[in-house]
Amino acid sequence: MMFTIGIICGGPTQERGISLNSARTLIDHIQLEQTQIRTFFVDENLHFYCINSSSLYSNTPSDFDFKIDSIAQKIPQDDLAVTLGQCDLIFPVIHGPFGEDGGLQSLLESFQIPFVGSSSQACNQAYPKNSAQQQLQANHFPSLPFLAVDADTDEASLTHFWETHCQTHGAILKPDRSGSSYGVSKISQLKDLIQQKSLLLATYPALQLQPYCTLQELTLIVTTNQQQEPIALVPTETVLQNSHAAIYDYRAKYLPTNACRLHTPAHISASALQACRDRAEDIFKTFGLSDFVRMDGWLCPDRGFICTDINIISGFEENSFLFKQAATCGFSHSDIIYTILSSACARYQITLPAQTTHSHTDKQPVYIICGGASSERQVSLMSGRNTWFKLKSSQDYTPIPFFLDTEHQVWQLPYALFLHHTVEEVMDDIQQYHDNKTIIQSLTQSILSRHGLSPQVQPTIGHLSIQQWLAQAKSAHAFVLLALHGGIGEDGRLQAMLEAEGIPFNGSRSATSQLCMDKHKTIEKIRSMQHAAIDIQRQLTLSLDDLHQLAQAHNAASSYWQAHQLGTQSMIIKPLSDGCSSGIVRINNAADLARYATIISDKQTTVAANTFSHQPSPIELPVHCHMFLLEAYIQTDTLFVKHAQIHHQAEFGWFELTIVVREHQGHYSALNPSITISEHAVLSVEEKFQGGTGINLTPPPPQLISPAQVSHIQQLVCHIAQTVGIQQYARMDLFFNAQTNRLQLIEINTLPALTPSTVLFQQALAEDPAITPKQFIASLVAERIPAVTTAD
Repeated sequence: MMFTIGIICGGPTQERGISLNSARTLIDHIQLEQTQIRTFFVDENLHFYCINSSSLYSNTPSDFDFKIDSIAQKIPQDDLAVTLGQCDLIFPVIHGPFGEDGGLQSLLESFQIPFVGSSSQACNQAYPKNSAQQQLQANHFPSLPFLAVDADTDEASLTHFWETHCQTHGAILKPDRSGSSYGVSKISQLKDLIQQKSLLLATYPALQLQPYCTLQELTLIVTTNQQQEPIALVPTETVLQNSHAAIYDYRAKYLPTNACRLHTPAHISASALQACRDRAEDIFKTFGLSDFVRMDGWLCPDRGFICTDINIISGFEENSFLFKQAATCGFSHSDIIYTILSSACARYQITLPAQTTHSHTDKQPVYIICGGASSERQVSLMSGRNTWFKLKSSQDYTPIPFFLDTEHQVWQLPYALFLHHTVEEVMDDIQQYHDNKTIIQSLTQSILSRHGLSPQVQPTIGHLSIQQWLAQAKSAHAFVLLALHGGIGEDGRLQAMLEAEGIPFNGSRSATSQLCMDKHKTIEKIRSMQHAAIDIQRQLTLSLDDLHQLAQAHNAASSYWQAHQLGTQSMIIKPLSDGCSSGIVRINNAADLARYATIISDKQTTVAANTFSHQPSPIELPVHCHMFLLEAYIQTDTLFVKHAQIHHQAEFGWFELTIVVREHQGHYSALNPSITISEHAVLSVEEKFQGGTGINLTPPPPQLISPAQVSHIQQLVCHIAQTVGIQQYARMDLFFNAQTNRLQLIEINTLPALTPSTVLFQQALAEDPAITPKQFIASLVAERIPAVTTAD
C-alpha cells in the first residue's frame, strides 16, 4: 500500500519564498519505498491549493501567483479535512506566522491528521518571542533583558529600558510574531528607537526590544529519536565579517554572501559545546517541543547558552543549519529527513516505509567540479551541490563532487564541507579540518549512538593539481560536469585541457567558450550577422589603466563622460570577461564613473550597498578583470507582481528576458523565454540564481509578449547560437521590444547556472512534456555518452 506524505508550503508572509526552497529540498531528498508526495500551497489569504511540485522551482510564489488558478486546484474549505486527510503524514514547512505560531498545527489537530513538528500548544508558547522569554525566565534559564512593545508602550518606558540596558551597544528591535530574518533592526540611538518602533508597529502588532549583544552567536538544531528523546546536533557559530553587517539578517542567512562566516562546530571548548547542547535539550523538553527545532542565541562565559529565538520550523534549504549540522555528524540529507519522519511516525504509532537504497556499482562516474576564483564562485558552489544531489539517486550515474579553490587546487571533500554558503567558508574549513576532527568525532559518536546508529570515522581530505585531477578523471573514464561560472571554467581554458585529454564534458567547446566569455567580441560577432531584427548596442572598452586614470586625474571622468555618452542619460559599466552578474553598475553621471573607477583601482572586492543610486544591496566585484565595458542603459517598461496581479505600465516597449537554447547533433531549439523582473536598476546575482528572491515570468504572459513574438524570439536566438557555435546548451540574456519586435543581445552564458531555482529549470519544466531538473542534468551526460540511458 502506498504511503502518502503531504508537504504544506507557502504562507502569508515574506518568508514564503524560503518555504518553496524548503519544500523543494524535501521532495528531492525524501527517498522512501512505496511513498508518494503531494504538495499543498497556501496563499497570502490562507487559501489552500493542490499544486504541482514543478511550481516549487520558481524563485518566489510571485512567479506563479498571477496564474495560480490555472496551474493549481483550489481546495474548498469544506473539503480541506478530507483532502489533507488522504495523506498518512503532513510535513508543514511554512515559516513565520500561521506555519510556526500554532495556526496550521491547530487546524491539523482539529482534522486529526498526523503531522511533523510541535503541537499547537507548544508553538503558542515557543514562537512568540516575548512569551518564550517569559517562559524561559520562569523556568530559570538565563536570558537577555527584554521589553514587550506595543502601541500602548510609552516613551518613558522605552527611555528607561534604553538607559538601563542599551547605552553601550545599542538595541535590537524585532517583531514579536515573525520569522527570524524579517523586520529586525539594529538601533544605535534612542531617537531612532522611537521612530523605528512607530514604523514596525504599522505592520506588526507587537515587538520585542533587547540590548544588542556582542557575545558569540550560536545556533543549535535539536532533533529527537524514536523514543522522543531530544538530541542536539553540533552547534554553529555565526561570525559577522564586516561593520556593515550588524545583524545576521535575511541576506546573510539565505544568500551567498561573505557578510559572515558559519563555523560548525563553534569555536568553543568541547565542554562548552556539550553544555550548550545540554541546555538546548532542556529547553526543548521544557516547551514540550517535538521532532526538530532550531534555537538561536548567545554564549555567555558565565551563564552559558542564552536562547533568544526558538524557530519551530527551521529552514530546509540545501545548506541550512539543519543539514550542515546533521552532515557534520555523518547524516546525508535523506538520512536526517528520515530521522525526523521516523520521530513523528513513532509519536503517532505509524509505520514509516524503509529508505530507498541505491547501488553504486556499474555506474558511469560523473566528476562534478565547482567553486573557483571568479566573482561568481558562490553561484558555482550552489550549482555543483545541486547537480550532485540531483544525480545521487540516479540509476545510471555515480556523481562525485570536487571543489576548485581560489588557487586552482582541486579537493575531494567530505559531504559537510560542500554545504557552505561560500567558497571562502569551504577554504576556512579545509584549513581547520584536522583541528576540528577530534572534537567532531567525540560529539558525533554520542549523537549517532543516541539515534541508534553506528559511529563513523571522519574522512581525510586532500588536493590535486588540475593536471593530476584530469589524469584521474581520464583513468576513471569519468564524465566531467562543469558547474563552474566565469574564470577558468567558462573562458575555454579548462575546456581546452579536457579536449586535449579526450575527456567528455558538458557545454560548448573551448573556442566558443572563449568567444562568449568576452562580451565585446560576442556582440561584434552578432554584428557580423547584419540581421534586420537584431539591434547592436554601442560599446566602449575601458582598460584597468583607463580606470586608474579616471580615478586619479582631475576632471578626467567628467571629460570622458562628456565625450563618450552613448545617447542616453544613464550607462551600464561591467567587466568585459566575467560572469553575468558581477561588477555590473548603473552609472548616471561623471561622478558615478569616477566612483566606480576608484573602487576598481582600490581593488575592492565588494561595492557597498547604496554606493550608487538604485543599488540597495552589495555587489560582488571581479578580482582579476583587466577590461571593462560601457554601454547604454536600456530603460524597460515598469513591471511588477503584487497581490497575484501583474502590473504593467507600457512606456518603452522593452522587456528584459532570459532564454535557454539547446543544441543536439547540429539542431537548435529554444525553450520558452522568461521575463526577468528586477526590483532595482540591475538584476542582482541573488535575483538570478537564489530561491526566495527575484521574479521570473515563465512563459511570458501573452498580454505582454504574444505567442507569435515568443516564436520570433526563439528563432532569433537559435540563429545567434548557431552563429557563435553553441553546443549542447546555453543561456542568453537579452532585451526584447514588444512594440517593434526587435531584439538586443546582452550576453551568452555557455555554462548556465544549475542552482536549485535557476530559470533554466523553470523553462525546462514549462516544456510539453515537462523536463524535470534531474532529467535535464542527466541529459547533459547522456548526450555526450550515448551508451548510457537515463532514468526518469
